[in-house]
Amino acid sequence: MRPILSELADEYCSEVRQYVREPDEARLSRAYEFGRKALAEGVGVLEMATIHGKALESVLGDEGRTGGSGLILQRAAELLLEVLSPFEIALRGYQEANSELRTRLEELRLLEEELRNQNDNLATTGEAIDLERRRYRDLFEFAPDAYLVTDLQANIQEANSAAGKLFKRRPQSLASVPLAVFVSRKDHRKFYVQLASLKSSGVDDLQDWHMTLRADQGGHFPAAVTVRVVRDAEDRPSGLRWLVRDITEQKRAEEERTRLLAREQAARAEAEAAGRLRFLVEASTALTVSLDYAVALSNVARLAVPYLADYCAIDVVEESGEVRRVGVVYADPAGAEALLRLDVLQQNDPGQAQGVASVLRTGQSEIYTEVPDSWLASAAGNAEPGLPPHETGPKSAVFVAMVLQEQVLGAISLVSVGSGRRFGPADLALAEALARRCAVAVDNARLYQQLIVERDKAEKASRAKDEFLAVLSHEIRNPLMPIIGWARILKTHKEITGNKVLSEAAQSLERNAQNMVRLVDDCLDITRITERKITIERESIDLNQVAAAAVEAIAELARAKNIEFRVKLAPKALCFLGDRTRLEQVVLNLLTNAIKYTDSGGSISVTSRNVEDEVELLVEDTGTGIAPDFLEQIFEPFRQGTANWLTSESGLGLGLTIARRIVQMHGGRIWAESEGIGRGSRFYLRLPFVSAEATRSDVDLRPATAPAKARPLRILLIEDAEDILALMKLELEWLGYTVLTARDGISGLELAQREAPDLIVSDIKMPGMDGYDLIKELRRIPKLASMPAIALTGFGMKRDTEAALAAGYNAHLCKPVDAKQLSAVIEQLAAKQL
Repeated sequence: MRPILSELADEYCSEVRQYVREPDEARLSRAYEFGRKALAEGVGVLEMATIHGKALESVLGDEGRTGGSGLILQRAAELLLEVLSPFEIALRGYQEANSELRTRLEELRLLEEELRNQNDNLATTGEAIDLERRRYRDLFEFAPDAYLVTDLQANIQEANSAAGKLFKRRPQSLASVPLAVFVSRKDHRKFYVQLASLKSSGVDDLQDWHMTLRADQGGHFPAAVTVRVVRDAEDRPSGLRWLVRDITEQKRAEEERTRLLAREQAARAEAEAAGRLRFLVEASTALTVSLDYAVALSNVARLAVPYLADYCAIDVVEESGEVRRVGVVYADPAGAEALLRLDVLQQNDPGQAQGVASVLRTGQSEIYTEVPDSWLASAAGNAEPGLPPHETGPKSAVFVAMVLQEQVLGAISLVSVGSGRRFGPADLALAEALARRCAVAVDNARLYQQLIVERDKAEKASRAKDEFLAVLSHEIRNPLMPIIGWARILKTHKEITGNKVLSEAAQSLERNAQNMVRLVDDCLDITRITERKITIERESIDLNQVAAAAVEAIAELARAKNIEFRVKLAPKALCFLGDRTRLEQVVLNLLTNAIKYTDSGGSISVTSRNVEDEVELLVEDTGTGIAPDFLEQIFEPFRQGTANWLTSESGLGLGLTIARRIVQMHGGRIWAESEGIGRGSRFYLRLPFVSAEATRSDVDLRPATAPAKARPLRILLIEDAEDILALMKLELEWLGYTVLTARDGISGLELAQREAPDLIVSDIKMPGMDGYDLIKELRRIPKLASMPAIALTGFGMKRDTEAALAAGYNAHLCKPVDAKQLSAVIEQLAAKQL
């Protein structure tokens, strides 16, 4: 027996012996365990039975000597029952071993199956991981954006193809290159600050980090960078992953979008501004439609609804201080009652701290984007019993004052109701612009009303002045006519011409009477010119002829004052289009003025010439001269050069004023030059030059001689002034006419019917039947209807001429009239009757 078996057998026998002596489960188990070990070590069943028998023999031998064999036998039997036999022990050992083996085999099978499943899972997972790895590599390589893997210091470890394209390098060559190499210099500091912050702040992501990068071959571009921190198993930062996107196109698109948005906003603003401007233009037009500002403002209120608001009211502060509502418009008439109950819309409530009454009081605009609840409460409190509330109340409101020159002229109230519009600064500005226009319209309307009143007063005054001048002209001309006529007759009478004193007296009498006529004519002319009632008859005129006629007319006056005339006219005709009579009046005024201010023994020169496209007449004298400050003032009414001249020289100072106005009406100019007081003066007259032959006027006013006819013309002279009647009868008879006379219109009409004269010369202002009634009655008589008639009157205004012609006269002459001038007109009219 091998040593181990002997040892196991000994241990087994010892345990059996101990159990027999002192049975317990522990010893039995140990004996059983030693038995199994022995069997496991290769002890056979027979050998175990022998060992068991020897053990029992040994125990029985020992116990038998002590007399306890019966007890031992009993225990041995129990042991035998417990352990059965070595065969049972072996069988149990085999059974247990087999059971355990089966268990272990099952476990091994299950474990193998589990391992197989795990292996399958690992294979599947490996394939998935490999697939994901390949997918990641594909995504990494073919991603449209640059993808970089770096260490914590941003040194590149991996780079995809897009990164190579972005930085213009092969992706493999980017390994170990610091990313900072590709950061623009201006962003270096920002790059390192952000990198340090990323590593120290514990933030794993940095999104949309914008910086400027540069490619390897130059060229900067904007980039958007996203960085993620990579952590190891112990959650420590181990690296960085970078997603870099070139946003050049994005920036360009954003800039384009910004530009388009700005353009759209500008276009919208322009459209809104155009709309506001169009509204203001329409409002301005509405304000000019009527000079009644109440009507005009009502039109504006209708324009404001619904363009600006759902409700518009316009109130005006009358000049008396009363506030009057001149316009109110509702978009929804159903809500009118609800709005009228609002305290803020009551214009005559001075206690209101808000609304139209407040604006009228302070002149300050008010805007309420949202209507306060207190307004609605006031409206509810003012509601009449049983009046159903309106569904919609006011939402927003604007109140603006119509202010002009710091004076509040009214207010405009705008309320938003059903439209839900909320007023803002632009609406307030538009409302204030509208209010300013309304204020100007109100002020203009009031000024217009005042102007109408003043115009009526001025027209009354003008009519009174015209009537006064007409009456004055008539009353002065009538006595002047016999004075001038008899003076003209006396100076030609042989007894007068033979007496130097009487001759000079007759000439002085005529000269001063003519001056009085000119004064009257000047007064009438300045009135006609001021009121634009003067008419210019244009014909081709030679300036030389006009100058010569004026010099001839004034020559006697110059000789009387011992003044030398020097006339130097251009050799060629200096033609212009104009009114011969009026231009002769201008030149005559210049010459008269020169004579007036030139002392005896002085000289006056008259020169004409052509200056480029103008004709010029220069009147130069050696007279008193003109102060420089008065060179323009002398052309103003009632100014004569210096203040002290007003007391030393006669005249009203109208001659030069009339001359300039007439010249200006001809498109010409007139001015004065002088070296100063005592150094004479020069007057220049220039008119537009035209290449045309001078023509004669329709009425030839040259002195006429007595007509050589078979029968003298029979003239009926009707005049209530006896002196004028006698003078004219004498002068006309000297010219060869047969003169019939009458002292009033009634006797003149009777004489005309009875005698049937060839022509009638009649005064206008006569007692009883005046000249107008006379000619009307005359034209009703068939045999006298076509008889020529001349109105001869002291009324010399244009309207007097028009009235005479309209009444039925064929011509109008103003007193005092020269007999030869009257004769020329008589002959003309008589010739037309033939």
